[in-house]
Amino acid sequence: MVQSLEHRWRRPLYCLIATLCLSCEQTSSATDPADVKAALVFVTQPSTTQPGGAFIPTVEVAIVDRTGAVVKTATDTIRLLIDYGGGSISRTPFGDTEVAQHGVARFELATARESGHGVRLIASATGFPSVTSDSFTVNYYIGIAAGRRHFCALTDLKAIYCWGANDKGALGDGTTTLRTAPVRVSGGVLFDSLTAGDDHACALTASGAAFCWGANADGQLGDGTTIERHSPVPVAGGLAFRSITAGGAQTCGLTSTGAAYCWGSSVPGAPAPKTMPTQVTGGPFVRLAVRGSGVCGVSTAPIFAAVASVSCWDVASLHAEIVSVAYSLVPEVWGGFQEFCQQYSELLSCWTTDPSALSSVPVSNLRIVHVAIGGRHICLNDFYDHAYCWGVNANGQVGDGTRLDAPSPVDITASFGGTGVFRIASAESATCAVSGRVYCWGSNSAGQLGLGVPIDSLPNDRVRPGVVRFP
Repeated sequence: MVQSLEHRWRRPLYCLIATLCLSCEQTSSATDPADVKAALVFVTQPSTTQPGGAFIPTVEVAIVDRTGAVVKTATDTIRLLIDYGGGSISRTPFGDTEVAQHGVARFELATARESGHGVRLIASATGFPSVTSDSFTVNYYIGIAAGRRHFCALTDLKAIYCWGANDKGALGDGTTTLRTAPVRVSGGVLFDSLTAGDDHACALTASGAAFCWGANADGQLGDGTTIERHSPVPVAGGLAFRSITAGGAQTCGLTSTGAAYCWGSSVPGAPAPKTMPTQVTGGPFVRLAVRGSGVCGVSTAPIFAAVASVSCWDVASLHAEIVSVAYSLVPEVWGGFQEFCQQYSELLSCWTTDPSALSSVPVSNLRIVHVAIGGRHICLNDFYDHAYCWGVNANGQVGDGTRLDAPSPVDITASFGGTGVFRIASAESATCAVSGRVYCWGSNSAGQLGLGVPIDSLPNDRVRPGVVRFP
């Protein structure tokens, strides 16, 4: 009898315990954070980029639980939208949808289509609240300038980014630190155009005010001193320029009336450098070109505009002397390092000190827009947005995929991803071009290709155009 009662008592107790344990197990399972997909989070935030350029580093979105840990088993499909502000929200042009792998979706192909400040990405997935990224900037590049071993690029949002050698402050970021990836010029001034000399750079605002930065031993910054500047300083004199151009250790500006002003000097044995803008005798001029140790200007006859002349001078004398006359066309002259170049009919002819001692390259059927003269190579872009280079190619600065010297122009347009080139600039042994995005090739001895990696990394040079890695 006792045994029967004990058995009858134990059985309900076992059932109760089992029921409670099952209930606890179910409750634990339902509330265990490790099994609950709670939210989307940006693992890596988008950085400043270019239209059509992939985000670097790659944007990653993770599915996390309530503790913030990644749910490794999640394989949800995540979509990206891009918010340009002002109610403009759209899909990213490419790679806008990715499936999570081990709980993380990587958007390696995602790009931005438009430029803008305060741009954000929006990630969404079925069953999750959407999440918004930190804001970033999409820069569309419209201008490029080359120093000896540095480059600067201008965005359509009027910001300037520079990279490469910086021992004299030519990058304008407030330091003298070499930069292998672009940094924004400090000071917050908005610019409309830019130019660069060997170790300095200058830019104009919309009102024509000139600012310069970098090396200043020859007064090439025009601020009234010979003090090196690591961020932009105003050019003295309060002049408004419609254009500005630099080369070597000198800079010149052109006013709306055609008056040319120059400052700085790189002429051996010259008197004390001109540290403020000084007007050139001659003119009026319609355009200027500067090389390492001289300046040329194009002027038209006051009565017959079809008659134009090219006058050249050095900054030490500032006395313009006519070196050539053209009829029917206003000639274009380009300067860089130690050469000037001018198109004569079907030839591009270049000279160093004597305009009558020309070296010429056939450029028939090319409607030249701009010529970029490097140390021993030349590049140009034409009316049809094609890019051509030729000359010494030891560092790949011709951009044709080889290191073989090219005696005549080589069309390298195919290397720009199906887009044309509308501006090009050559440094001593490297070249960069703008097609909305920025491409560089050639020597990377001072980080001037903008690869964003240590300059002793291999390969050090680039023999074909590659996209600059903006931060």
